[in-house]
Amino acid sequence: MKKLIAFIAAVSLSSVAFASPATDLFNQAAQFLETQYFGPSTADLKALSELYRAKLTEACAPTPDTCGYDKAETLIAAMLRELQDGHAYYLNAEAVRAEQANRSGQNTSPSPRVGFSHRGFTDGTGKFVTYDRLISNVLPGAPADKAGIKYGDRWIGVNGTLFSGFSSDESYNAFFTDFSNRIRTGETVTMNLVRGVERVRVDIGVKGEIVNLSQVPTLEMRPDGVAVITLRDYQVGGVGQRLHDLLREAISKGAKGVIYNMRGNGGGSAYEMLVAVGAFLPNVEPFRFVPRYNAERDTVEFGYSVDAAFNRPVGGAARVAIRVRNPALYSGPLVVLVDGGCASGCEYFSTYMQRAKRAQVIGESTAGVGNSNTARFGLVNGAALGIPTYRAFWADGTGLPAKITPDVLTINYELELLNTGRDLLLDKALETLATPPAPTVAIPAALEGIAPLGRVYGFSSAF
Repeated sequence: MKKLIAFIAAVSLSSVAFASPATDLFNQAAQFLETQYFGPSTADLKALSELYRAKLTEACAPTPDTCGYDKAETLIAAMLRELQDGHAYYLNAEAVRAEQANRSGQNTSPSPRVGFSHRGFTDGTGKFVTYDRLISNVLPGAPADKAGIKYGDRWIGVNGTLFSGFSSDESYNAFFTDFSNRIRTGETVTMNLVRGVERVRVDIGVKGEIVNLSQVPTLEMRPDGVAVITLRDYQVGGVGQRLHDLLREAISKGAKGVIYNMRGNGGGSAYEMLVAVGAFLPNVEPFRFVPRYNAERDTVEFGYSVDAAFNRPVGGAARVAIRVRNPALYSGPLVVLVDGGCASGCEYFSTYMQRAKRAQVIGESTAGVGNSNTARFGLVNGAALGIPTYRAFWADGTGLPAKITPDVLTINYELELLNTGRDLLLDKALETLATPPAPTVAIPAALEGIAPLGRVYGFSSAF
């Protein structure tokens, strides 16, 4: 969008006031929000904008004509958070570039990384209940993966310094800042871990490298014949095709069942999601995106047929968005795993599986943005505003659900994984597929500094 600047000419004594960069940025974001937002929030968008415009005026009072973008960025992000809508957020310029690179499958890290995500645990007041952390994702092919770090490991220390020995949050957080700096400068560090139901201590050396942060689906063929396909998002172009390829491989290897692991999957492309749906359903029911304005004219239908994801005006001709080579169609036993990090496209996929009664969905209730979209609006500073502009309906007018309630609900599975090494969701999936989980052993006494936890809340970080 081109920025329009009004110049007011006068023949007598007058002055021309120019908006500051912060004001330009905020006004542009506020206009998009007020005129384009079509999400679930019932907030008065005009009043919300005025509230934060007043905060910007206060923040810029010392330098009203030259106030920088950074003052507005913080307030725009806070304004969007007030909507409590996971499809409404602010992306700074760096995040926009990373997202674009991720779509191409080449999101190269700007500095050395190890390639894993980890979760910390706090109580209802935000206080740490343990300083140990759970390895919640390992990037395939990254240093952590090559060194042998695994999903579900309990991270208890670095170079023999146990997290349980810290006496304050401040010293703990400072230690992690130092750890991050070591990784980014290429230093080799030893991660101290506890693994599996046996609670075995494992020490693994890792060294950061420049890595590709884009994630594609992976396949694990278990010894019991069950195929586990993990997909962390639908953002990377070609993930749908990759899923079809992996399913054909699993079928060729005689898979007795498939566990489709979408834990932590934050969504992405509607087309990639539909390609994934088409790998499991012979007939994919189209859904419709209905806009805020001109619904009769501008409603768009999205679907998948045989080997292609498409969109079309209602009653109009289809436009192919993605064509699948050698499409797979898996009709065997299927279980889908989700959690609170499953959002948007992950929720759409799960809705399809539940509506068609194709698979049992197991896990936690999802994020709650499964019936809208996110459109990007570019801003003057190179950043972007992400807000929903459509709502999703089936052809009969029934709205898609915002949130997925799993067929089998499992709460705090990550806490159990942290404490005991048991993956409750995987165990339940195997049980559902009529394949007994791998034998477990009695849990020995906890190692020093590893005590069972009560009700906690998780949050994620990555290195």
